[in-house]
Amino acid sequence: MVHEDFIRQFFAERAAQFVQVEKKFTNEQIQYLRQYYTTNKCPGIDEIVEIANHLNINNFIYRIYLLNWFCGALIDEIAVQQRRYEATITAA
Repeated sequence: MVHEDFIRQFFAERAAQFVQVEKKFTNEQIQYLRQYYTTNKCPGIDEIVEIANHLNINNFIYRIYLLNWFCGALIDEIAVQQRRYEATITAA
């Protein structure tokens, strides 16, 4: 039970951080990031620079936010899978 509680807490904290990072971007930028995420869930540094250039982001801190956004999106996706898994176990 402790393990499951830790996992839930971890995903809840990451989700809260993801929401905060998303607030740094415009709706158009988030739409582009989500579209990009469908083809590449884990871009490297060079790709982050390309994304930043495409979005007209020249600030180094915002490039860090881009990295955090992709990490958060991936963790969010894993959290959804975890909840589905827990639901199937509970239903059984």
